[in-house]
Amino acid sequence: MDGYIPRLFVSALVLVSCIQSSYGACAKGGPDESPLCCVGRDSTCIANGYQRYSRTFGSCFCDTACVLTGDCCTDYERACPEVDCDVSPWSSWTGCSQQCGLGYSERRRYVLSDPQNSGAECPKLREVRGCKGYRGCDTDSVAGNSVAMILPYKYSHSRVGPLWEHPLARPPRYQSYCVYFKFKRFHPTCGARGGENWTTSLKKGSKACVECNRPAHGSTGVCRGEGIQKQKTRWMSIDIQGCKGVWQRYDVVKDCECGEDEENRFIFV
Repeated sequence: MDGYIPRLFVSALVLVSCIQSSYGACAKGGPDESPLCCVGRDSTCIANGYQRYSRTFGSCFCDTACVLTGDCCTDYERACPEVDCDVSPWSSWTGCSQQCGLGYSERRRYVLSDPQNSGAECPKLREVRGCKGYRGCDTDSVAGNSVAMILPYKYSHSRVGPLWEHPLARPPRYQSYCVYFKFKRFHPTCGARGGENWTTSLKKGSKACVECNRPAHGSTGVCRGEGIQKQKTRWMSIDIQGCKGVWQRYDVVKDCECGEDEENRFIFV
């Protein structure tokens, strides 16, 4: 009887020790019984206890890779909870990188806390978008980069006649000129209108002569939207609502009127 009590006591100690090892393997597996939580696959991140899917007491792990390999200690998720990456709100968009022409602007956000224990990784911290700068452009470039407002050439007849040729009418300050473009792209609206109109016959690569005359050239002698040589700019139809697209200028002829032999004829508005 005297020898039985110590053995019972020792058995109780072993049982308590196993329970503590099982439920505190990761929670107290570090130095001075601090939590043991490691990043990635770390073979040294080991504790004594039960594995989550095993009834055998022995070695178990407290690294993030143990979730994949299935050898985590039973208290891993409680001792090493997942913490997702935390980031700041987006900053404002920066100004365009180019003062005149195509460039980019960007916005950023910053990491407030790194992910821990298989938490979600940090999302992208930088976004970029295209932009077009005008602040450093000269006047001609600004006018060329504007959207060209156009009408079919038949409307040019309203710019001649008694009203414009009256003896008291102010003579034109500038002569008309022709700008030649190649069509590159059209909005679906251009071909979706009912009936036949000038937009339904347009196709990619077709050419156009656009005449700049009074009063479209205003006080500068330059029509807005006249484009920039060999660069793509935008145009918009005035008479067909929603029809617009992109074209590319390839020539300019001074003291010119668009002739009847041109493939497509328009006027700037």
